[in-house]
Amino acid sequence: MRTKPGRRRFGRLSLRRTALLERIAPEPGGAFALTRDLGVGGCAAVSPVPLGPGALVKVYLSLGSEVVEAVARVVHERAWRNGKYRMGLEIVQMDQVHRARYNLNLAGLQGDR
Repeated sequence: MRTKPGRRRFGRLSLRRTALLERIAPEPGGAFALTRDLGVGGCAAVSPVPLGPGALVKVYLSLGSEVVEAVARVVHERAWRNGKYRMGLEIVQMDQVHRARYNLNLAGLQGDR
């Protein structure tokens, strides 16, 4: 796993994990997605349905035997030729318990490089 360089404030790890994305606003909707990378501030994911730039989504992310929950904003979204949508998600809210689990999992995964 490598940390991705770029314009982000926080590094990312190339990592595939299953996530359930439930759109909160502007209107309900959602889908199962697959992450492409994870970082302290957010992730990139691929979804079979568009969620819309600016949408708020509840994220349920599978990290091994645990599921962490967060609220994220769709920062950008792009349709692919295969009919799926790649999107960038910025974490805007995560309670302390889920944040601790998330950070511990990321730290452990960085050590596996």
